[in-house]
Amino acid sequence: MKYNIKSNKELTKDYLEELYKIFEENMKVVSKGTIYETTFTNDYKNYWIDNILSNDNLKVISFYDNNVFIGYLIVIEEDDIFIHEFQLIKEYQGDGKSFRYVVKTVLDLYNNGKIFHGRIWKSNLKAMIVFRTMGAIINEKDEFELTYSQAKDWYEKI
Repeated sequence: MKYNIKSNKELTKDYLEELYKIFEENMKVVSKGTIYETTFTNDYKNYWIDNILSNDNLKVISFYDNNVFIGYLIVIEEDDIFIHEFQLIKEYQGDGKSFRYVVKTVLDLYNNGKIFHGRIWKSNLKAMIVFRTMGAIINEKDEFELTYSQAKDWYEKI
């Protein structure tokens, strides 16, 4: 497996539309019914893309297995690391190696002492379980928080 990093200055609307399709497809499974139908509109897609393009501290890390795109992680790099979005295509979810590779990549890219935080959709129980298993807590902003050492400890145990 390998990865590629692009800053928001290198991103195009067409590229982000492809990433959004993966996000939308995965969320169809997680957010069934009304939540999906009322959230995933063309306006929301445009908001999602514009939000990414307007943040100078944002990077997209794309992941590949044998040169096949398998998913992405969008991070906002500030004092801590905000995980804006993380998606693996369906065939690589739960395979025992892809998520582990993503965690290893994040550990390699960001030094000790960082705190990783982000939001998980309330309907995405699988993601909540994974991050809680890693040691994440939910803070007062309703974001998960995971320290570098918690992520590293989880990675080394698995």
